[in-house]
Amino acid sequence: MFDWIFRPRNLLGSGIIPSASINPLPTMNTTLQIFHTQNNLIMQNSTHQIMAQIYRDISDSSTPGLMLNAIDTLQKNPSLVQFISTSGKPPNNTSSLAGLLSPSIQSGILIHFYEAAAVIEKTRIWLECIQRGEETTLINELAQGAMSKATLETREYLSRTRYSEVASSCGWMMLSILATSGAFREATKLLDQTQWQAVGECIKANFRSIEVFAKVRGLRWDILLPPGLCSGSVGHIPVDHPHHWTVPLIGPARRLQYQGQLQINIDRCIYNPNAFGILGRPRNWPLQWPYPRDPTLRNFDDLCSVCCTTICACHEKPMAQPLVEITEYPHKGNGVRALERIANNAVLGEYIGEILPVHANVQDEVYGMSIFDSRRVAQVGMISSAIKGNWTRYINHSCEPNSVFETVIVGQHRKTLVKSIREIDIFEEITIDYGPFYFDSQKLCCCGSLRCRYATPERVEASRKWAERMYHARQAGR
Repeated sequence: MFDWIFRPRNLLGSGIIPSASINPLPTMNTTLQIFHTQNNLIMQNSTHQIMAQIYRDISDSSTPGLMLNAIDTLQKNPSLVQFISTSGKPPNNTSSLAGLLSPSIQSGILIHFYEAAAVIEKTRIWLECIQRGEETTLINELAQGAMSKATLETREYLSRTRYSEVASSCGWMMLSILATSGAFREATKLLDQTQWQAVGECIKANFRSIEVFAKVRGLRWDILLPPGLCSGSVGHIPVDHPHHWTVPLIGPARRLQYQGQLQINIDRCIYNPNAFGILGRPRNWPLQWPYPRDPTLRNFDDLCSVCCTTICACHEKPMAQPLVEITEYPHKGNGVRALERIANNAVLGEYIGEILPVHANVQDEVYGMSIFDSRRVAQVGMISSAIKGNWTRYINHSCEPNSVFETVIVGQHRKTLVKSIREIDIFEEITIDYGPFYFDSQKLCCCGSLRCRYATPERVEASRKWAERMYHARQAGR
């Protein structure tokens, strides 16, 4: 069986739980010392690592996640295809490989969700035994024939009790979602009470985030629940692109819109020469350029950022996108929140949208980004992500940002990348400095930084009143 597809990432040896702190045959006292620490910062870091792995597990447990993991693993290990193919040779194209994987994936999904369903069944039986006062009898029956009765008693008692806590405080739906995470299942057995309490509080604080994250990715948490158990859902969320939805401060998730139009996620910039041709050549257009021309094309003497030559066939590879979500921030509106720790100097994504001429009849002061020629002499176009773009368009400004825009040349095109300038922790907002030209007398900085460059008392008060009006107006329109 292909357990390489669905095996949860073990907390032991992953840096989340130090393996040296685990006794091979722990007793009640030693088991509860796994996360013993006197430093609250270390405890918070451990909690954040576990939460990041829970989000990653949920993503991997969705059907698209399982398919991507399976394809990636088989491409790296062609010999594994022999188990499901008589030829012993993997196909050359991804679509054929996906079709070949179907029987393996179907059986693997059953095994993976069987482990998750066992969590629900254990919890249901445990709660029934508590009601009848028979939990001690159940543990004794489970311990028969075990190598270490103390080990099994401790871990079974801890896991079942903690599953019941989640079901009682967050609902069966949330327990069903979390049950698909191997990191969550192990945490219920291995964490001491202080650390478990920190993880539990973090789960409660991110209840809506976890629900939206799972539902929009198509996680089949619902098939784990037997009839009659209340799901506790806050509303229906269709399977969709994750960055089409925002997690609000209150109420159900909302589909992202701009001026009444649904915003759409795209993977690369869209250039339409007709949009340039009908308006005529602008006066500041570089003389050496033909018209119309894609303004993101590099000059003949520009060096590629990858190979440092002027003539090359370099092209960008698909980026490993970090786990992020669009969420609502007080006084700011929508912003981007990291759902995993992001390293310093990491490329987070590319700012993309529709490429439009400078003199187009489009006023995109919210999502528009100017395109200059390589010598930054003249503005030759703009990237408008008002309707079509990706998650980078929702990054808010901060006077103390953790990311920057960086223009690079890859092959024949110039691209605007988002790059971290320090480590970004899970649940931290991803921010960028919009620059001094963005904030004129009409724009208000709501970053909240102690070093805010635009936070005069008058502007702060105006910002607060404006944010309150926008909030109440939106609530009234629901």
